[in-house]
Amino acid sequence: MTGKIVVVAAHAIETAKLLLLSSVANSSDQVGRNLMDHLQGQLAATFPEPLYPFRGPPTICGIDVFRDGSARSSRAAFRMSVGNDGWGLIEGPYATLWNAVHRDGLLGAALREQVRDRITRQFRLSYSTEVLPDPQNRVSLSTQVDGLGIRRPKIHFRVSDYNRAAFSFARDIIQRIFDRVGATDVVPVDPARYSSANHIMGTARMGVDPATSVVDVDGRSHDHPSLFVLGPSMFPTAGTANPTLTAVALALRALPALRRDLGLPGATLA
Repeated sequence: MTGKIVVVAAHAIETAKLLLLSSVANSSDQVGRNLMDHLQGQLAATFPEPLYPFRGPPTICGIDVFRDGSARSSRAAFRMSVGNDGWGLIEGPYATLWNAVHRDGLLGAALREQVRDRITRQFRLSYSTEVLPDPQNRVSLSTQVDGLGIRRPKIHFRVSDYNRAAFSFARDIIQRIFDRVGATDVVPVDPARYSSANHIMGTARMGVDPATSVVDVDGRSHDHPSLFVLGPSMFPTAGTANPTLTAVALALRALPALRRDLGLPGATLA
């Protein structure tokens, strides 16, 4: 099978794996490097009056004032999400019910009353931090193979002290908010604990210098003019916002170049 152009849009991990397996587009040695995500955590508490969560989206709004400023010299930027999903990842409604039955030994009316009282007053605040591009955070090829005999991706990722400082600061802010509103039953959280937002970015970064990037601003490989790489793998940095709309915008930006290469009309966007 042949074609005028090839577009790889397999997200950050699989895109890097495909390019590395094919030994293409890597004269800069940047394929697979600068793997990023939004490392995050959350704190949960019980409010003094019912909030009635679970009516609407899991996150209803955010606090974005910590995304910029001079403090970024010592800690990562982050944004906070105001939850509408009770205690979120810390304890779901099923776990609340399970604990009431198996831990507290409740049944019948007493069970209904405790579950109603507890779930309606649950609240969580979470923080999502920016991860800076680091060439050592990367996707490479494993010696292990999958069911088809293809080498699996191998992930190397280290959490920086820069991000850990943001975790600590964000937890302190949330605790101060809880104290101000009179929240109780604050769930203790291991200071070293964090989770992935599954916002996987990087590994085929775009840029103007072929020596330090994989693709140009249209997603075209510096090494192979007929190869385009699209999606969040193009991101040179992560920021703090969810990546979906930026990935879509970059794909739309690439369309005129793709249409020109294919000889199709409408090589410019309206």
